[in-house]
Amino acid sequence: MAMLMIPSKVSSHVRFLLMEFNDSDYHSLAQEICEFFDYGVETSICVLKTCFTFWKEGHTNRLQIENVVSLVLKRVLEMPYFATLLSCALQGFEVTPEFVTAFHSDASTTDSFMQILSCHQSSDKLQFVPNPFPSVGLHEADVFRSMDLNSLDAILTETAKETSVGDLIEELGYGFTSDASLCKEILSLFLPLTEAAISRILVVVVRTYAGLKDNYDAFLTFSSSLGCCTPTELHTPKSWNVDILFETIKQLAPGTIWPTVIENLDHEGFDIPNMEAFLFFMMVVRNICKDPFPLHAICSFVWKNMEGQLSFLKHAVLAPPEIFTFVHSTRKLLPMDIDEQLALSNHAWRSLDLLDVLCQLAESGHAVSVRSLLQYPLVHCPRTLLLGMTHIETACNIIQREVVSDLLPLMIKNTQDIGFVLNLWQLNREFVIWGLLDAQNLGPDSMLRIIDIFHELKILSSVINSVPLSLGIKLAILASQRGFLEIESWLSKCIFLYKDVLFEECLKVIKDIHFQKSKDIFSKQFRSTDLMSDLCLDATSFLLNALKPHTNVITSRQLFEELEKVHEAVLNIGTFVAAAERKDNPIEAPPSEVQDKIYFIMNNVSAANVESKGKEFSEILSIQYYPWFAQYMVIKRVSTEQQFHDLYLKFLDKVNSQQLYKEIVQASYENCKVLLGSALIKSDSEERSLLKNLGSWLGKVTIGRNRVLRACEIDPKSLIIDAYEKGLLIAILPFTAKVLESCQSSIAYQPPNPWTMPILGLLSEIYSMPNLKMNLKFEIEIFFKNIGVNIKSVKPTSLLKNRNREIDGNPDFRNKDVGMAQGSRPQMIDEFKSENISPQNHVELPTNAGIHYAGVHSKLLPQATMLFSEWCQICSHPGENDASRTRHVLHLYQSGLLKGDDKTESFFRILTEYSIAHCISSRETNSGALQSTQEVLEPSFIAIDIYAKLVFSILDYFREQEFSCKSFLLSKIVTVIVRSILKDADDEKTPLYPRPYFRLFINLLLDLSSWDHITDSENYQVLVVFANAFHALQPLKIPAFSLAWLELVSHRSFMLKLLSLNGQKGWPYAQHLLVGLLQFLEPFLRSAELSGPVYLLYKGTLEVLLMLLHEYPEFLCGYHFTFCNVIPPSCVQMRNIILGAYPRNMRVPDPSTPNLMIVEAPCILSEIDALLKQKRMKSHLDEYLSMRQHDFSFLNGLKHNLLFRNSEADSAGTRYNVPLVNALVLYVGLQAIQQLQADVSESRSNAHTAAMQMFKALSCELDAEGLYLLLSAIANQLGHPNRHTHYFSYIMLYLFFESDQEIIKEQVTRVLLERLTVKGPHPWGLVFTVTELTKNPRYGFREQGFIRCAPGIEEVFESVASSEAGVNT
Repeated sequence: MAMLMIPSKVSSHVRFLLMEFNDSDYHSLAQEICEFFDYGVETSICVLKTCFTFWKEGHTNRLQIENVVSLVLKRVLEMPYFATLLSCALQGFEVTPEFVTAFHSDASTTDSFMQILSCHQSSDKLQFVPNPFPSVGLHEADVFRSMDLNSLDAILTETAKETSVGDLIEELGYGFTSDASLCKEILSLFLPLTEAAISRILVVVVRTYAGLKDNYDAFLTFSSSLGCCTPTELHTPKSWNVDILFETIKQLAPGTIWPTVIENLDHEGFDIPNMEAFLFFMMVVRNICKDPFPLHAICSFVWKNMEGQLSFLKHAVLAPPEIFTFVHSTRKLLPMDIDEQLALSNHAWRSLDLLDVLCQLAESGHAVSVRSLLQYPLVHCPRTLLLGMTHIETACNIIQREVVSDLLPLMIKNTQDIGFVLNLWQLNREFVIWGLLDAQNLGPDSMLRIIDIFHELKILSSVINSVPLSLGIKLAILASQRGFLEIESWLSKCIFLYKDVLFEECLKVIKDIHFQKSKDIFSKQFRSTDLMSDLCLDATSFLLNALKPHTNVITSRQLFEELEKVHEAVLNIGTFVAAAERKDNPIEAPPSEVQDKIYFIMNNVSAANVESKGKEFSEILSIQYYPWFAQYMVIKRVSTEQQFHDLYLKFLDKVNSQQLYKEIVQASYENCKVLLGSALIKSDSEERSLLKNLGSWLGKVTIGRNRVLRACEIDPKSLIIDAYEKGLLIAILPFTAKVLESCQSSIAYQPPNPWTMPILGLLSEIYSMPNLKMNLKFEIEIFFKNIGVNIKSVKPTSLLKNRNREIDGNPDFRNKDVGMAQGSRPQMIDEFKSENISPQNHVELPTNAGIHYAGVHSKLLPQATMLFSEWCQICSHPGENDASRTRHVLHLYQSGLLKGDDKTESFFRILTEYSIAHCISSRETNSGALQSTQEVLEPSFIAIDIYAKLVFSILDYFREQEFSCKSFLLSKIVTVIVRSILKDADDEKTPLYPRPYFRLFINLLLDLSSWDHITDSENYQVLVVFANAFHALQPLKIPAFSLAWLELVSHRSFMLKLLSLNGQKGWPYAQHLLVGLLQFLEPFLRSAELSGPVYLLYKGTLEVLLMLLHEYPEFLCGYHFTFCNVIPPSCVQMRNIILGAYPRNMRVPDPSTPNLMIVEAPCILSEIDALLKQKRMKSHLDEYLSMRQHDFSFLNGLKHNLLFRNSEADSAGTRYNVPLVNALVLYVGLQAIQQLQADVSESRSNAHTAAMQMFKALSCELDAEGLYLLLSAIANQLGHPNRHTHYFSYIMLYLFFESDQEIIKEQVTRVLLERLTVKGPHPWGLVFTVTELTKNPRYGFREQGFIRCAPGIEEVFESVASSEAGVNT
């Protein structure tokens, strides 16, 4: 796959282009959109569907959008597989008269366009199509080559003759063949009779075999005019005398090749109107041609007269075998199914030639006629038809897809056809995949049946990995629920292959199933029965839980946030769904089209359009559907989108309906009570988050609007008292606090309201209780602060004084006061103090570390601490051995702690936080000791080291098993560590202490690098886990971890191993990490603020680059463009290090060598044109570079395109988009170099000429800043010796020589000089350019005025050039 194109991303990008269209040049926009057609059929369908949908939405510039879409459609209709593209794009799209009027006149193939529209059906179709097949229009060229004619005139003359003889025969009528002598005399006028002329005679005879108008008088008149003697005894004939006709032809043209006559039937006028005409035709053919009917004439290619070809085939396939047979077909199936033998008597549906030409005819706009032909085999010989279609090698065809969609489900349902399905899969996987995509329509039983069949055939894994990713995810979920697939392992492999794309597809699957915002078949099948509905909820929750440990590899922050949001909503929305299903009176929902409009309004409402959207809403939704909208609003919007609560309130104000507001309030009460009654609010933080959001909303729609908070529905005081007794304060306190926050803005409820104050007193009583968890204290403090009340001024109540609360599993109070965990920690500490542990290795875990384990099973904490204490004893024992460690790891495995599930994650989270807490606690203890001594004491890393040894031993245990298990578990553990760092970094009260985390990572890296006999693939899996972790911890995200991060990333056990992987597989990861580092440093480097830690980070970065320069210079060469893009222009030395790299096997020539020629091509690994595409410049630039007469209008607007907007310029510190300037310079140079290499002479290179014009024009038009950046971009390409460096050196010297402006020459000198005056290394290309500039008298360098004013410049140039000469040879 050349490039991965995800339909959702393509659709979003096309919508963005259309949305940003400013009515300027719609031809350019259409051309840019059409570029997506190069990425295959699936992407093309998505582009076309998006264009149609956007046009239908009716934007203000609809006429201009219509022009764009018309041009895109015109391009589609020129493609060889346009029928499939158009048919698939129109699926689910309502073709209105307005649509037809708008676009049919622009279709160059209007008839085909209208035929496709006429047969368009509204039912959902497939979305997966492989790559298109080549054009089938080659036959016409073959026909012309076979005609031994020397000129177009000869062809036209021959055609006229063929046409005239047929027309004359039809005009003369049946009398023409009534007498042999007359027939011969008339035909003699048209000698020589070619096979093409005879074919036209045959066509006329067949088409008019009966019912021809009586033209006998005309025949007699014509005969008389020729001087022929007409027999008087002739009677008026009623039909052709074919014996006379073709006997005469044989006499006049004895050398006629009759199969060739049949081959020439493809011309206008050929038509078999009915079966009687076909029987007549075959009777004639059998009389004149004794050889078998030449099937290749009708089945080997598509005729120009496609309607005529279809008229023949329509009757041929139904003819009895004695009349017509396909038995002589060159490609045919062997007899297969005894039950279908009767339907195959003439062998039509065994003919692969027939099926092939039918598929091509369907794709050429005749799908309706072909469907009609296929009705017979669909009913009478479906297996033969399906197998035949499997053999047809067309890359995309609508008929093939429809056949497999109709028939494969039948095979799946039939238990006797399992072997047949396997045969289909082995013959044509893509064909079966089409059928599987449509088989999703068949309901839950069929989907599960598919899983069972492919599992029985032992190809389930192959099928899941072959289908499109979205279907693969769905099948994988079902297979895992069936116990046929380990989905964790499958997801790990997919994440490795697809990265963010997998998460995007999983999100779409989850939304389709759970939120029903699309018509996805998977969603429908899960909702057909209660069993399937339950399976749906289980599956989505299962998938989300399986994805959760891998979220650290997500590179897109937006995607990460979306996944978190959906995770929260999906895992808890089941509570709402279950409650809704228990209702006696289901809520009436509006029609689907109304729902879609409401969803669209709510998806697009904003502060700017809230008034118009409110009005639009009122016009669309009638009052009877208000309860439905209230439920939708509260469950789908309010519960998960707390940040939009105020916007939704404004929206309701604009709708201005008391009835709707009443329904909203009622739905809020109901769903609050649903969550309050859920058993999950005690253990599930996400469920509590939903409850908190609903509390905030409920307070705003009642108290905040001075409306009564009905005690019969929600009574905050009673809720709090009940929660205290049941250990539910963890959920109820945040909920009631959010409800009551609106008191601050309420006239009625604002303190000291007598209803409000007792509740505040109750909260004050709870706040003053000993051992209350800090998170609950914090909630109460924040609440009092938000309502503007000093908690000390509120007298606590005594309502809870004599009430008992739960002890076991109470999450509201610290361990000192409750439950099982109380005894576990002292017990563990005692074990650590056992005599087996020496004082040096003493690991006393702090009792005040403040570690919380929300959601962890109460039994896991003591179990984990006990197991870790046992491990500490094993590691500290003088007789420690491998057998003891292995037994301990085996015990962990048998205890179910290493399965890779949530329990595994919780186990390692406990151990990680304990070991980190021990280190931090020892530091605090040592800090206290330092107050009385001057000795510097290090924190104790013993717990970190022991924990790292445990992790390594666990992974080493899995080493003998499948390596993927080990890499998956490693990913789990590293993810836990990453999340722990992120959590500590977010703690505003305590600054992050990075040393224990650094120690833990270093231990793991060193231990894992000690493995012997590890394969390159296995090493890659391990290193990628750490690369993803370090990416999640990069300085941009956690500045406080920066120095430790740089030490980790640059460590030889990581960086050099990553770069040494086979096939440069690790290079992209290393590049991403370095780019993240440079992006963090960029603002400091730009403003030259390098004090303290930033200076250390900068020096460390230089050391890393120097290490790479010596160890892996090819890496710096390959990504030099990317690195230079994120290095400010002022950082000359850092850039010189990167550009000074050259391949280790290169012998570098002396840069002062005269007439030096370099032909080597560089290896550029960076994506050059991405920013040009993003800024919509690439297509215009390509067009400019390809012109022989260059259009200067492109150059006129180029300077403006390189500028930032004011807001962007302020943050970037420059008016110019520097990465865009760099991309423009390099892309233009590469295109010019490519043409210069391909062309014989330089003068023939359009791109080179255009490049020279562009560089010269920009150097003259840009201001001083822009000119400096342009020249710096050129200098960034002066690297190691190659033709690329040579070309850009030529550009720099050309600008110096050609310019008549001293400022340009001075700026060239400045750019070169500042790169020479810093400490080396100096790039070879830089020295080469300076040497040429100073030594070659052509440039007159010494005569420049600014050189004479500052003679030191020349001395610098001379000294550097001479010192560098010969150094690299």
